Amino acid sequence: MKARLIDVAKLANVSRTTAFRVLSGEGNVKEDTYQRVMKAAEQLNYRPNRYARALRTKSSKVIGVVFSNLFSGHFYADIFKGIEDAAYAEGYTLILGSADENLVKEQKLLNSLVEHQVDGVIVAPMDKKGRKSFETFKKENTPIVFVDKYIEGFPADRVVTDNWLGGKLVAEYLWSLGHKDIAFCKGVGWNNTSTYFREQGFVSCLKKQGVNSLEGITFPRSLDNAMEYGYQAVKKRLEQGSVSFTAIFCFTDNIAAGCVYALLKAGFRIPEDISVVGYNDDDFCKYHPIGLTTVAQPKYEMGKKAAELLLARCQGKGDAKYREITLRPKLVLRESCSVSPSAKM
Repeated sequence: MKARLIDVAKLANVSRTTAFRVLSGEGNVKEDTYQRVMKAAEQLNYRPNRYARALRTKSSKVIGVVFSNLFSGHFYADIFKGIEDAAYAEGYTLILGSADENLVKEQKLLNSLVEHQVDGVIVAPMDKKGRKSFETFKKENTPIVFVDKYIEGFPADRVVTDNWLGGKLVAEYLWSLGHKDIAFCKGVGWNNTSTYFREQGFVSCLKKQGVNSLEGITFPRSLDNAMEYGYQAVKKRLEQGSVSFTAIFCFTDNIAAGCVYALLKAGFRIPEDISVVGYNDDDFCKYHPIGLTTVAQPKYEMGKKAAELLLARCQGKGDAKYREITLRPKLVLRESCSVSPSAKM
């Protein structure tokens, strides 16, 4: 049978309350008492009942984390590291889930976190309007912090980067290189606030500049792998006929990597024929044979600040008003862009 707290107390010859204080790290006990309890727990292979502890202390010391697509690239790994470091420093553990761009799975993950009695949730939601999945947390008074993306109008703290500015930085840079026929590839999971504002900043800036043509490149099927999506979307576009664009803006670095592969296989030179820009500044960008120009987001800081906001809420220290922290992106120049071929003529 699974060892109980009372079994540990009996073996250590202490009260149940003393055993609980030792194993939960609450209160001071004598060193020899501490050692007896810990030795008894190890001997019995005792594992504390987290649910029982949550009922007693009104805190599970567990935080839920749900990302829209954890396995499509490296982006969320850095955000998670920031969350984990901040949570670990305060004695919290994490439950991590990936919705895989599936609203039904996202809702099931969120419901499961409620059942596990987590103290709070950090989430990068799929859909900017999908607030139904989050109403349970509101009813349960379980704090939520949105990271990277958010649900419009939902009362919660959030930590994001200025995606409108990020899109604008790309547009201004490509225009400065003489590109006036430009394509862009948003990729999967496009109906969220990050993608929306990224596109708005990019498109609005180019329209003000009087860009000749702006072409959206898509693929008809949703693919979990962002690199594969970028490859298939550009491959399909090239098969449809000649292209006029001299630059492509991809909304993630992984999409850009797939795009580069499709262009190279088709005989295009990068950046001599077509310039490519990504977004996020994932680790591989500087190690790629063609260093990828991209927009860097402070991913670790985003995760760390999201965790700090959530922990403040969990500990009753949050601001009366919900906070929005907007971090600034920056353009990172590498070898995948050059002056437009038409500007050289």
